[in-house]
Amino acid sequence: MKQLVVIALSVLLFSCGKEAKMESDGKYGENFNADSALSVGEAIKAMSSVNEMPVVIKGKVTEVCKSEGCWLMLKNEGGEDLYIDIAEKKFHLTPDIEGKTVAVKGVLTKEPISVEELQQMAREAGKTDEEVKAITSPKDDIAMEATGLVIQK
Repeated sequence: MKQLVVIALSVLLFSCGKEAKMESDGKYGENFNADSALSVGEAIKAMSSVNEMPVVIKGKVTEVCKSEGCWLMLKNEGGEDLYIDIAEKKFHLTPDIEGKTVAVKGVLTKEPISVEELQQMAREAGKTDEEVKAITSPKDDIAMEATGLVIQK
């Protein structure tokens, strides 16, 4: 009986490890055309007058979730990198996409962050009282929920 349990666990672990390392054709989630993809900066600029926008963005991956592959960051040459969450965890990315250029389809959203929230986050991050008091205007947080991703060649 013990041997049967050990064999079953070995098969399960082997198959899970193999699945995580499986090579992809570079396409994840929903299919889409990346020909008219915007840069991260262009997409963020387009968000100035709207709170939500379906979009295809192209950029370089600067970071990816190492545990589940459920989020990534795209480089924004003009400011903060863009956080992208995988919609409903419909697909998972492997850490080896870091540094690669990708096209991502999804919805950008803009949520305002109040001065009070920003100051609280600054306190929690260990900022000095002077740095906290210097925060005097709200900020828009722009993020994306991805439904598809293609690694560019």
